[in-house]
Amino acid sequence: MILVLSATAGYGQPDKPWTWWFWPGSAVTEQGITDQLLSFKKSGFGGVSINAIYAARDAQHPPIPYMSNEWREKIGYALKVADSLGMQADLSLVSGWPFGGPTVQPADAAKKLAGISLGVIAGGNRIEKKIFSPDTATLLALTACRSGGKPVQLLNQVDNHGVLYARLPAGEWKLYGLYLKPTGQMVKRAGPGGEGRVMDPFNRQAVERYLSGFDQAAGTYSGLKLRALFNDSYEVYGADGTPDILKEFRIRRGYALEDYPDIFLGPDSNPDKLRILADYRETIAELLLENFLQPWNEWCHAHGLLTREQAHGAPGNLLDLYAAADIPETESFGSGAFDIPLVRTDPDFSPATFGRPDPLVMKFASSAANLSGKKLVSAESATWLANHFKVSLSQVKPQLDELFAAGINQVMLASAAYSPPGVPWPGWLFYASTDFGASSAFYSFLPDFSRYISTCQQLLQKAPTDNDLLLYFPFHEIISTIGKDMGNLVMLDVHHPEKWVYPFDYGKLARQLMEAGVSFDYVSDRQLQNLNPGDKRPILIPDCRVMPPETVSMLIKLSKRGHKIIFHNRLPSEVPGFRQSGRSVLAGLRATPNPEPDTPNPKSITVTSDIAETLKNLGVKFEDLGRNGLRYIRKKNGPETLYFITNLGNRFTEGWIKPGISGKSIVRLDPFTQQTGRMEPDSEGRIFLQLSPGTSCFIRITDSENLSIPVWHNSTATRKSGYVLPGPWKLTFSGGGPATPAPAMVTVPGSWTDLPDTLCRAFSGTGTYETDFTLPKQIIDGTTFRLQLGDVREAAEVWVNDQPLGRVWCVPWQVTIPHGILREGSNHLKIAVTNHAANRIAWMDRNKIPWKNFFFVDILYKDFNASGWEPVESGLLGQVRLETEGLKD
Repeated sequence: MILVLSATAGYGQPDKPWTWWFWPGSAVTEQGITDQLLSFKKSGFGGVSINAIYAARDAQHPPIPYMSNEWREKIGYALKVADSLGMQADLSLVSGWPFGGPTVQPADAAKKLAGISLGVIAGGNRIEKKIFSPDTATLLALTACRSGGKPVQLLNQVDNHGVLYARLPAGEWKLYGLYLKPTGQMVKRAGPGGEGRVMDPFNRQAVERYLSGFDQAAGTYSGLKLRALFNDSYEVYGADGTPDILKEFRIRRGYALEDYPDIFLGPDSNPDKLRILADYRETIAELLLENFLQPWNEWCHAHGLLTREQAHGAPGNLLDLYAAADIPETESFGSGAFDIPLVRTDPDFSPATFGRPDPLVMKFASSAANLSGKKLVSAESATWLANHFKVSLSQVKPQLDELFAAGINQVMLASAAYSPPGVPWPGWLFYASTDFGASSAFYSFLPDFSRYISTCQQLLQKAPTDNDLLLYFPFHEIISTIGKDMGNLVMLDVHHPEKWVYPFDYGKLARQLMEAGVSFDYVSDRQLQNLNPGDKRPILIPDCRVMPPETVSMLIKLSKRGHKIIFHNRLPSEVPGFRQSGRSVLAGLRATPNPEPDTPNPKSITVTSDIAETLKNLGVKFEDLGRNGLRYIRKKNGPETLYFITNLGNRFTEGWIKPGISGKSIVRLDPFTQQTGRMEPDSEGRIFLQLSPGTSCFIRITDSENLSIPVWHNSTATRKSGYVLPGPWKLTFSGGGPATPAPAMVTVPGSWTDLPDTLCRAFSGTGTYETDFTLPKQIIDGTTFRLQLGDVREAAEVWVNDQPLGRVWCVPWQVTIPHGILREGSNHLKIAVTNHAANRIAWMDRNKIPWKNFFFVDILYKDFNASGWEPVESGLLGQVRLETEGLKD
């Protein structure tokens, strides 16, 4: 039995955020494991995803070899502590990523297909020619071609030394070789004991041998259990071959690739080259699913484990790959370009290199989950959101809201690293930000942050998504259109949707639908074949030239069952592949769109250039939310409809919105404040929605009215309904480092880095601003106030007259002051602001204080060095306003 792999109790605590937990060198102790899990529990996390990685250069904390007896004991201990805290754990089945390690022998290692023209040879004479070196490659095929003649296969005439002995008919022949070579890729970021070759993901026997190695290494184990095993994003670079590739190609595509090397190795400008390349890519996609994902899932399930899979980056149909796992997982890498006032992006982040997170890509994981009935769909979140020590929770929240609106319902925060007790700040860190561990500057605010996530996830996980439309994902159009990408394949990654999403009509339609307020799921060819009979949603086919004949036949069948099929602009004109097998089925599709009026399901297939009008005629909902620039997801659970709505732009602040679903009861929930109230629609069924940029809410609609819920009151507070607190302000410092600045008096709150005390330029910690102000009795009576904090860098806690009013870590930077807190005459305000740690780490680097005894790079993947950083603004920036919180229905 492997390690801890036996029946686990369900999904654990998926409503709470989880974090990746990297173990540098696995140099862990029981005390360190206990301390860190306790800190995660305090932060509000429900679980951890453990990955053993490269070791720190620290002789006092020696590494523990991956999969050694001691390592497995430490994993078992971590599970025991997690269980005692009501937490669970996942585990990567590799040290680092992707799958591979010391058990992978050369025969099972990742390989690439290399093709080469070996020149022209003259027939009629005996040929003796050195073709290749068996020490560096395996010859899969050797083909001689001539104009107008059949190819001649010469593989069996090559000896063990790579020399060809043959005789060809007279004439001029071109000689081509197809070779299999090792990629040479080693597991990335592997820890001691985990180093080794990357596994061949297209070879079922290699996958099974890799998995069986864990069975053999672990012996027997009877301890506590993992929830799931995890497979990281596909990063098997350059691998596009496997020993049986020509055999598999011949079986699956119906012809021999080696008979057409002149075309396969020729220019992309030849249409036949792209057709053969598409056949090759389809074969590899099938092998990845059938020889890796499916056996891995079967193996995990045999051990009672779930699987968590990041399919993106793979050379396959992402919808099918995500759907093969129990928990599909997408990734939010880098910083989104949100037009939200006071939410910043790191200017050092390079969109040209890494792209930006895009909900159109995120929806591949959620669509796969929706169509395959998966309870959870997760996301690696906040990876490289900004440079180290420069990330704030106010930057994280819109990224998470975007994920929630795209259908994600479990956040996997990236990340935290194990750090031994006693290691000075900042401790051990993972090379990619963000840090959600105890050394993070925002650690004390993580419980509040987690409470927001838990509220959202608890609601989002309770009901299936209620999307109106299926949007066909034209995988074969993509692999038939794009020329050489990575080797012979097309990699569908999260970083470069400009290659495989934006140029194609489905990507343009997806954007238009989202902005028009039409909710949809992507659907693959395979998913259409297995569509739930109860799913009668219209199917939108983007403008595409290529479609598999099996899909064409299925669309015709679905149309006869009552499905409405809408083709954008035109019908497909080709089937994929070189042989064009099954092309005749296209004629059946052409004959179907205009049946006689008295035939069943008239006009069930439509070809149109006006998608909006066609969808409206079919009764598809166009939500006001989308048209107002709001992102949302709609969930349906019996008679109850639930909307999650987030404002990730600056177009909308308030206005009348008509939900696509009507009901007798409309209740709003603020997941940040936990405030709930009934919303009263007007005669047209519209609700007046206030949602300032950067905020979010839930709307629950039911047919049963509940008058016991108080009415939701919208605010009428404006800048004219209050005044600026005049100061002066006393500013004191606490916590953090490198040293505590002296107290200061300021007239107007501002960045403490601008104060004369040079210690302020380096200080990272908490600065507390205090002031007294006077209010007359006529303002106090019966009035609720709102305190506008301006621009907060980076999180704050507020007290008025020693009464705590709350902690704010995201926009809008405001707190409500309930009636009864303020008093006539003098009042005391205290605002404790915590900045991030950029200024402190820059001071350490400038003073050459050693701390970085591990692999650590910056956001541009250069060796991290903060010594040249300018001081980052910290504290309260600008005036603080007190506004009267007038209310209106």
